[in-house]
Amino acid sequence: PGGYDLTGAKKLVFWARGEKGEGNIAEFKIGGITGEYADSDAVNITDIKLTPEWKEYTIDLTGKDLSRISGGFCWVANAAANLNGFTLYLDDIYYE
Repeated sequence: PGGYDLTGAKKLVFWARGEKGEGNIAEFKIGGITGEYADSDAVNITDIKLTPEWKEYTIDLTGKDLSRISGGFCWVANAAANLNGFTLYLDDIYYE
């Protein structure tokens, strides 16, 4: 119960950049929600250093159970890796 059936999607594609090239992203992620309406799977890419230029990122979804996905896209950062803060820009987030 809950979530979207994204079966058939092969990858999640998006563009990201930091305002001044600053920013350390711990992970970009799809899925991973737990509890009563948990996601059927989770996939991530980790340790991303933002640049001031737009860069395309891809999360490979091949072989993943995408039958119930509520957490369609998220990002995680932590203060210790970003002492001066940062501004994150995202664009063109889509599934293929």
